[in-house]
Amino acid sequence: MFGYLLIFLLCVLVLAGLLTRHILTVRHYRLRYKKLPPEFDGFKIVQLSDLHERYYGENNEKIISKIALLEPDIIVITGDMADEHGTAGGSYVSLYEGISKIAPVFCVMGNHEYRGKRSQEELIICNENGIISLEDKGYNFVKDGASISIVGLSDEEKFNIVFDTPMERLSYIMDENESVRQFNLLLTHRNDYADEFAKQGVDLMLCGHMHGGQIRLPIIGAVFSPSGGRLFPVRTKGLYKVGDMDLIVSGGLGESTIPVRFFNCPEIVEIELYAEDAER
Repeated sequence: MFGYLLIFLLCVLVLAGLLTRHILTVRHYRLRYKKLPPEFDGFKIVQLSDLHERYYGENNEKIISKIALLEPDIIVITGDMADEHGTAGGSYVSLYEGISKIAPVFCVMGNHEYRGKRSQEELIICNENGIISLEDKGYNFVKDGASISIVGLSDEEKFNIVFDTPMERLSYIMDENESVRQFNLLLTHRNDYADEFAKQGVDLMLCGHMHGGQIRLPIIGAVFSPSGGRLFPVRTKGLYKVGDMDLIVSGGLGESTIPVRFFNCPEIVEIELYAEDAER
């Protein structure tokens, strides 16, 4: 009798774990900064990452409608929205068309866009929808006369990177744009170099790539991520303090290698920024 009960409970656990793949969630963060201008108090960012050409309703309307309800000031994309095994005109196209009507959108690309030679295709879709590509570029975002810097780094699989390391490329952007020394937001696909970026004066870094570990277990956390084929990977999703820098890793919207997310709901990330000196 006990054996049958154990098998039943195990089946329920497996089914519950597999069903989380279909539960689209919104993960919220509230962060305070001394460097943030008071004009940006309450500034809201929505982050999307790692769609891998999954659909959430027709034309990805489930994602678009959830974002519209959040009323973000900007939307940022941190790569792998296309998939190296996909075809031109994938599911990200309708998503980009929809979210570009909600708020200004900034994006960087991931390893799948470069490895699958999809980057130019996606760049065309970005341009058609007014989405700003920040591949090794900085952008000065102005609000009520004050500004913050948004910096994007291209993935290391980009074939024509001029500088050898992401740290050198970030240093170049910072040297070229003095405004980056104010409050800055870094968009990149991977978190591999987070410790080095923190030393370069980054305030807030947003990335994805790890798919939340993709396969997770209660209490234990991430067990396996196909990104790099890692067992028990670290910094798979959530908020981490790296030196003086805040690092947010999105658990992503899709999956690669194997079409499974186990105890790992796909997520939209919402971040609210607050200025310590703002009057309330």
